[in-house]
Amino acid sequence: MTLKQFVSADPPVLPGLAAHYLVRQELGRGGMGVVYLGEDTRLERPVAIKVLLLNSQTGVSHQQETVLRFQREAKVIARLNHPNIVSIFDVHQAGDQYYMIMEYADGQTLSTLAGLAELSPEQLARIGQQICQALAYAHEHQIIHRDIKPGNIILTRRGEAKLMDFGIAQLQAEDSRLTQAGDLLGSLAYASPEQVQDAGSVDQRSDIFSLGITLYELITGQLPYQAKQLSALLLELLSAQPLPSVRTLRPDIPQALDQILQRAMRKGREDRYQSARDMAIDLAAVSGETVLTSLNFSQAALASPESPTRISLKRSTLLTRTRIDQALIQTLVLNRHWLLTLSESWQRESISLLTLEQVFRKVTDAALFGQNFSGLILIDQRWICFVTEGYFTGGLDLNNEQQGPEVFAVLPAQPQSIELRLAPPNQPQFPLILSNLSLGQGIVLHTKLDSSLIEADHLLASLNQDEQPFSGYAVCQAADNLVYFGYLQGEQIFAAAVRPLDGISANFNLLQLLSTTAVVMDVYRSQPTLAGPSIRQMLKQAHLQVNYANPQGTKLQTLADQGEAEQAPHLVKEARQNLQLGLHWEGQAQVKLAGETLDASPFVEQSLNYRLAQWLLLDYFFSIHATGNTTTLKYLYTWIAATQSLWFEQELLGADGQPRCFSMVTYGEIPGEGRAKVLHLLRIGSGQVRDVEQFLEDVISVKKHLIKSGDIGGALYLSIEDYSTEALKLFYARTVEPRKGLGLGSLDKLTKLTLIQNSPYPTAMRIGWYSKVSLEGSTRCCAQ
Repeated sequence: MTLKQFVSADPPVLPGLAAHYLVRQELGRGGMGVVYLGEDTRLERPVAIKVLLLNSQTGVSHQQETVLRFQREAKVIARLNHPNIVSIFDVHQAGDQYYMIMEYADGQTLSTLAGLAELSPEQLARIGQQICQALAYAHEHQIIHRDIKPGNIILTRRGEAKLMDFGIAQLQAEDSRLTQAGDLLGSLAYASPEQVQDAGSVDQRSDIFSLGITLYELITGQLPYQAKQLSALLLELLSAQPLPSVRTLRPDIPQALDQILQRAMRKGREDRYQSARDMAIDLAAVSGETVLTSLNFSQAALASPESPTRISLKRSTLLTRTRIDQALIQTLVLNRHWLLTLSESWQRESISLLTLEQVFRKVTDAALFGQNFSGLILIDQRWICFVTEGYFTGGLDLNNEQQGPEVFAVLPAQPQSIELRLAPPNQPQFPLILSNLSLGQGIVLHTKLDSSLIEADHLLASLNQDEQPFSGYAVCQAADNLVYFGYLQGEQIFAAAVRPLDGISANFNLLQLLSTTAVVMDVYRSQPTLAGPSIRQMLKQAHLQVNYANPQGTKLQTLADQGEAEQAPHLVKEARQNLQLGLHWEGQAQVKLAGETLDASPFVEQSLNYRLAQWLLLDYFFSIHATGNTTTLKYLYTWIAATQSLWFEQELLGADGQPRCFSMVTYGEIPGEGRAKVLHLLRIGSGQVRDVEQFLEDVISVKKHLIKSGDIGGALYLSIEDYSTEALKLFYARTVEPRKGLGLGSLDKLTKLTLIQNSPYPTAMRIGWYSKVSLEGSTRCCAQ
């Protein structure tokens, strides 16, 4: 039978496939082949059968190239296993006839849906998000699709957007002889400018441009070009003129979605999204979804193609059916008083005679407590500190949204009440799971699992299919409630609801919940972490060394030595790029927590102390330099340049012989003095009047003790919260006006005091000054 005969047969018979596949009907055809709906008679499932069409009128070399492309498409798809990419099951060859047996996606291509007003902005964003996730996965496997267009994306009846037709995909790691530069492949109307100019040199950003054009057409029903002829289209594509806004034709489209498309369709690839995953994250903000990752409850379950969990849960990228009031959910997330109810049955111990610092030392020292403490510290019925096996793993304020390092910085030194709540002895990691849950931490296994679209019993069964039983938590968003489930070593250890829920107890499980209500679930594996006092303890063993990549190049001292003389901009840039901060440890940089060895370096590098060090050397110095006012600020400016090392959580003796602790102390050698000395004192605190006053007193006392060894260039105080009015008045009085009967003598001559608060607008006073700067948008700072 000839190719023409079997292609035109009704239903056609495909040589070499008849033993296992029945052909039902033609689904569509293109320049390289025709696709049929078929049935796999062995597995009793529908399949799509793609048949390669070879044009007998073309030469042998062209036919060989067509076969190579067809075979390469099969290999490309075989490398990809993603719920938003059509899968390949098998390939066949019968003589000069070639077939691909593929997943059958029952739905419509986006080309048939373009311009339909029934698609809401959220649905449009979800479609784009799913294809972005497919592209991100393909790009991670070094595959560029190069032919993204509405006809190559199908939307199934279940709401899945699936990418197909990798016929001209480019394998970046392979020889691209089949996609040589200048050989324009793909559909020109959706091609990126660089693809038109040199098809063989495109990267992942070309796919992003094509997806932007595709979504534009899906939303508006037309292309963003005015041209009607090919030559005019090329001129428009290659011009610098930006493509139009979708809101011109669809004013109902949110501005956020329009801005995403505008960025994706920028002519210069450096100006576009640099990765499909970044675009997916922005689309998720419009769709109300979360960027999804593959389910990973157990490696064994995921490795097995037959795993029921894999089969049912990989569909979690569907458009969700369960409707959730996100505004209500966001309100419920902030309500964390359920933690007190959950831990009420734990052994409790009230502390009345110890300071908070003494309590912290007690729970982190097994010799003092008698065991490695695991539990909660409840302070003034307001703040909760989580401690796991003697390490602080988190903190939160029940009265507001504050959590993390900010909480530990504002805790009262002498609380009215302190209560220890001890976790069950056989569940020492219980507080870690609560901490991860409360603070939104942990390893994301999957998000937006819609209970109406998955089999919950398979989900639960998957928890114990690994050598490492599941420890973590599930967040279930119901229509009007939030329900949490915690698991430790594969066993459920708690169930809790933000709003009262009938029948809930520690034994209330997920299946019981799903029998009464539909939910959308997020699942996380617990992740050891460090917080507050435990990070401070690690900081005490760490310091930063100031290095220069090129010892002969421009340094901070080079700029400081030139004073207020005008300096070439390239020297300033060179000095900033030349400076390096090296993290060094005096002790161990690892801790054992929850059965894992935890590297403390990332926690140090994320700490406010570390960020303050970066700001001092990489921002504040250059801010002073930019003002040209280096003479007035001489001690801060020149002494920052002289900094050689920065030590965290350091204690220095005051004039009374008692230690004063500072969040950071800098050391260095002032040119001409020939010896290293203390240069700056820095502290992180609450910004309240008593805290600022204590800082002033400690600085004065330490200065008096060190005065014989030389002056101090400056002291800085970083506030986590906004300064109180009283604190600012105190600061002004004791630095700017030190001679108004406060008995501080010449403090303004000895030390300059700087207050730094979180704001991008810098201001300055004489002698002492109040500066507003930004430390990555999370802190306020006050410096002396």
